Amino acid sequence: MGKVEVFVENKTLVITDPCYMTDDCDDFETAYSPLICRSTIYGDWSCFVFRGNEEDAEEGLELWNEIQQGIFDDLNKQGYNYKGVLGKMYELAKESFIKEHCFGEFCADAGMVAVYDMDNLPEDKKQFCKDYPWCACIIENYTGPVSYIINDNDQAHIVGNGFYSAQSGF
Repeated sequence: MGKVEVFVENKTLVITDPCYMTDDCDDFETAYSPLICRSTIYGDWSCFVFRGNEEDAEEGLELWNEIQQGIFDDLNKQGYNYKGVLGKMYELAKESFIKEHCFGEFCADAGMVAVYDMDNLPEDKKQFCKDYPWCACIIENYTGPVSYIINDNDQAHIVGNGFYSAQSGF
C-alpha cells in the first residue's frame, strides 16, 4: 500500500468512502476517477479532517476525546439516555468542535477511503455529499499535494497542505 500522492490545482476535494459514490464494489477504484482510492487497513470507521498538520490532529483528537468523555460521564451519571438529552448534547458539541478544528468529517463504511475532484462527480453525488456532511468532507479551492499515508501505527490518513485526517470513532 504505502504512500500515494497526487498534486491538484484549485480543486474542490471530496474525501469519503467510495461506497457512497457507487454501489458496485468492482467500481470503487474507477467510478468518477478518484484521485486516491485505498483501504483503511482495518475496516470501517469515522474520521475528522483537521485543519493543520499531524500534531494539530493529535491535539484535536485528545481534546475531542476529553469533550465526548465528559458529556457521556456527566449525563450517564444523571441517567439520561443517548436518544434524549445525551444525543442532542453530543451532536451540538461535535458540530461546534468540527467548526472550530476541522474542515469536516467522513465515514469509511466499506473500509475504503477515496479523494475525488468534485467536478468529476454527478450532481446527485455532489448533493449527497452536501446533505450528509458526516459521510463526506469537502475542501474547497485546494492547491497542493494530497497524500494517502500509513503512519508508524499502521493507521491510514489523507493529508494535504493544511489538513490531516485522523480516525475519530467506529
